[in-house]
Amino acid sequence: MNFVAVVYGRNFMQAEQIKAESGTGSLEEFMPIDVNVVRAAKLETSPYEHIVASGFITPEWKDILLKEYPVVEKGGSFPLSTVKYGTLFKRLIDEMNGDDFRHAIEEKFSIDLSGKPTMFTVRGRCRPKDGKIHTDSESK
Repeated sequence: MNFVAVVYGRNFMQAEQIKAESGTGSLEEFMPIDVNVVRAAKLETSPYEHIVASGFITPEWKDILLKEYPVVEKGGSFPLSTVKYGTLFKRLIDEMNGDDFRHAIEEKFSIDLSGKPTMFTVRGRCRPKDGKIHTDSESK
């Protein structure tokens, strides 16, 4: 598929224009996430409620998102406001902030997220102390 070649190194609006001019359709046809993967995933309950959503990032977007992922040279979690990233990575964040994804999470975990804040962090390096399962609070 030539989608990846069209988008590399270009911002979202340029990619939209190229796709439209090439007659291959709008970039809007290609979503960075597949919310149906979340809907279809089995809800695991041990040691806590979670899902494994293999294929959540769509194949058309995998390489794009890896290319635009923020460069983080240190260990730890970093809020998006502290890192630089491209417009296509922002599209992923926008989709995950969207109603469709929120509703899928609400349905899967039987929770109401209305009025609840969303927090995104990125990681660049793993440290020996990272990766241990924990909850920061009962509300998480």
